[in-house]
Amino acid sequence: MWLNSEKTQKAEIVIRNCIEAVSTDPHNIFTPFALCKEVVNKIPSVNGNILVVANIEFIYTLIQEGVSKDNIYFATPCSIKAKTASFLIADNNIFVCNGVLDNERLQFMKFDVVVGNPPYLSQLYKQFMKVLPSKVAENGTILSLCRHHL
Repeated sequence: MWLNSEKTQKAEIVIRNCIEAVSTDPHNIFTPFALCKEVVNKIPSVNGNILVVANIEFIYTLIQEGVSKDNIYFATPCSIKAKTASFLIADNNIFVCNGVLDNERLQFMKFDVVVGNPPYLSQLYKQFMKVLPSKVAENGTILSLCRHHL
C-alpha cells in the first residue's frame, strides 16, 4: 500500500516542511495522507478534471490513487505551495490566486471534482464554501473536509 511506503514518508516530510515554511498562509496545517485518501476514495469518478484547492497533500494522494497528472489542477494563494506543486503537476495546471480562487485563468473554468480542506483557523472557509460551487461542472462533485459544528 502506498500510504506506508518510504517514498510516501519522504513526500510527507517535504510537503510538511513546505507548509510549515508558509506560516502566513491560512492553509498551513498538514492534512494527513490517510485522510486525503479517505476523501479521494469518495470521488464517484476520477476520469475528469479535478481542482485541488490549497492542499498539496491531495495532489500527491490523487496521483498515488492513479489519477493522471494532466487531470489535476491546483489553486492556492501561496507562491511557495505553487512552486512545490510544480514538482508534481504541470505549471499550466497551477493557479496562484489573489484571494479565494481569484485568478483570471481560473475565472471561467469548471471542474468535474473540486477537493480540499478549507482553512478553518480563519474565516476564509466561509468564502471558500460560497465560491466552490461556481467551479464545479454540471453533475460535478465537491469534496471538502468540514467541521461538524459549522
